[in-house]
Amino acid sequence: MCNHIQLYQSIKKGFYLVVIIALSACSPEKVTRTDDVCDIYNKNYDWYRSAIRAQNKYNINASTIMSVMAQESNFTHNARPQKRYAFYVIPWGYETTAQGYAQVINGAWDDYKKANSKWFPSRNNFNDASDFIGWDLKKASRELNINKNDNYH
Repeated sequence: MCNHIQLYQSIKKGFYLVVIIALSACSPEKVTRTDDVCDIYNKNYDWYRSAIRAQNKYNINASTIMSVMAQESNFTHNARPQKRYAFYVIPWGYETTAQGYAQVINGAWDDYKKANSKWFPSRNNFNDASDFIGWDLKKASRELNINKNDNYH
């Protein structure tokens, strides 16, 4: 009877190991050179497809979407703002609710989710973040009467 329990535990450990390895293989490669978008696209082809999809959907240049993402999070999926400290030593939450590739705050993310019918969008997902940036820039250009592809304003 004990052999069956040991076998079950071994199989269970092996299953967890396979799941962890499979999930780590799906993660995008860390961006080391943010000044070369071609290098970024070569390392993460899905990012290229996401940026082009957002470009086609919102008529915003993929280069503009990528530049916003570089500025906001430096292409870090779980980027967060600085922590606040009570008495200079006790961590007391974050300065804002911004998080993810696009550094989207909760209110803007809620507006995006209401306006789009995506299932379970995540600020830490590059595809969702690039879609959000395209949506937000299109909305801003319409409301503020700014050219969509004017990168300087």
